[in-house]
Amino acid sequence: MLKYTLLSGGTGVDIVDFKQQYLQGRRDFRDIELAGVNLNWTNLIGIDLSGANLQNAKFSAATLRQAELVRANLQGANLRAADLRNANLTGANLTGANLGRADLIDIILEEADLTYANLTETISKQANLRNANLCQANLGGLDLSHADLAGADLRGANLIAVNFTEANLQGANLSHQDLTGASLRGTNLQGANLSDTRLNQAELYGADLSNANLTNACLEQAKLAGARLPVCLL
Repeated sequence: MLKYTLLSGGTGVDIVDFKQQYLQGRRDFRDIELAGVNLNWTNLIGIDLSGANLQNAKFSAATLRQAELVRANLQGANLRAADLRNANLTGANLTGANLGRADLIDIILEEADLTYANLTETISKQANLRNANLCQANLGGLDLSHADLAGADLRGANLIAVNFTEANLQGANLSHQDLTGASLRGTNLQGANLSDTRLNQAELYGADLSNANLTNACLEQAKLAGARLPVCLL
């Protein structure tokens, strides 16, 4: 039988044992080796999988509410429709992970690597994505209103129809992006890199663009009423 190692006492356990230990009240599974495991539809509320190897693991529709996944390896993992409310994934590796339709309300993804990850149709309001790597990630159609994306790298990400209303994008890298018609009402874009970015018809009412880099940015028909602009545009 396939074994999953590095639990208490250094002994190997199978997936049935893992689930049984959880049901008996154990929550600390830090640094466990669970690559490729199938935990679809499993209830794992409050589990601590920090530092765990969960590469290519299957968590579709799993309940991971309030879970600790700090610096966990979730590369290529399937988290589609998972409940990740209030989960902590600080510094986690989610490269190429599928988070489509997941509930990410109040999730912490600070400094997480989401390169090439799929986040379409997720519930992402008030998510903490500070300094996250979102290069080439698919964020199409997301509601990121009030989300914290300060310092995030969004180069090459799919941002079609994303709602950034009152989001924090201070110091974020949005260079070479197409934000045509984007909703950026009241958004904090202080010091953001918007060089070579298309902001045509973007809704920037009340947005703060002070100290933003707008080199070669296109702002044709952008709605700028009440916006704070860099000195070079005043």
